[in-house]
Amino acid sequence: MKKLFIALAIVFGLCLQNAAAQTETAQKPKEENLKAEVAEKVKAELAKIDKELQLTADQKTQIKTILTEQIEKLKAVQKEIEPKTKAIKDEGRSKMRAVLTPEQQAKWDKMKAEYRKKGESTKEMK
Repeated sequence: MKKLFIALAIVFGLCLQNAAAQTETAQKPKEENLKAEVAEKVKAELAKIDKELQLTADQKTQIKTILTEQIEKLKAVQKEIEPKTKAIKDEGRSKMRAVLTPEQQAKWDKMKAEYRKKGESTKEMK
């Protein structure tokens, strides 16, 4: 039973992390948020590459374009599969809930609320 609870807590934590990320995304205009996210990822990756390889200005420009295209394509694929992954997670949550007693469900709900609150305070810090 203890192992089941730990496994459920881990799965729940991952689900909450995903939900927090989705909530943050919904708060900003999606297109604007996506562009900023892509730009931030490209900048970070380009900095890592440049640090190790000492790129020329021309190489930086070309690699920045390549990274931007790559990340945008990956985001598009992620957007396509998001409804499927959400359905799988929802199904799992429903099945897990069915295993729990009413008392455990109440505790589970309390845990979820606490995780959400922690997730929101973490977002505010960033």
